[in-house]
Amino acid sequence: MIRRATMGDFGAVYAMAEAYHKEYRAKMKHAALGFEWQKCASQIYNWLHAEGSINYIADHGCILGEIAEPWFSSDKLGQPFWCYVWPEYRNGIVFRSLVKAFVEEAKNRGAVYVIWDDSNGMTDTRMISKFLGLFGFRATGNVNKLFLEENYHAYDNPVYSPYCGRSGAALE
Repeated sequence: MIRRATMGDFGAVYAMAEAYHKEYRAKMKHAALGFEWQKCASQIYNWLHAEGSINYIADHGCILGEIAEPWFSSDKLGQPFWCYVWPEYRNGIVFRSLVKAFVEEAKNRGAVYVIWDDSNGMTDTRMISKFLGLFGFRATGNVNKLFLEENYHAYDNPVYSPYCGRSGAALE
């Protein structure tokens, strides 16, 4: 069962954050980032309390994110910060359900697209991009985007140039 995460889920979410970091350290032995439990706990608290948050939890995973606006536009976008599924349940079902719930809420709250940024280097980018592609996300480097409005073609070109406008034509 998937439902909105609340402060009552803090302990479960924190346990997943610890497990996530342990997996990361095992993969990146030579360049692993440290784990500061106070900072992690504070961040989870902030995510669970944030006004624009989109947080879901399942029996075996969670997804935490928000509705945000870029600094240059009033368009809204959904942005997952972090998703975790316990290793023994990584058959795609829990992840798919969490992503679907996140995308649906982002769409209902007016997001024009969902941007999944995996630039932290802690997840296999090819794997996550391939899996997100099944939901309609398009990979653009480490970023995966899912356009939620049919007519929203502001950035059809995966490479945005500061010298081009929304249509891709050079600014005059």
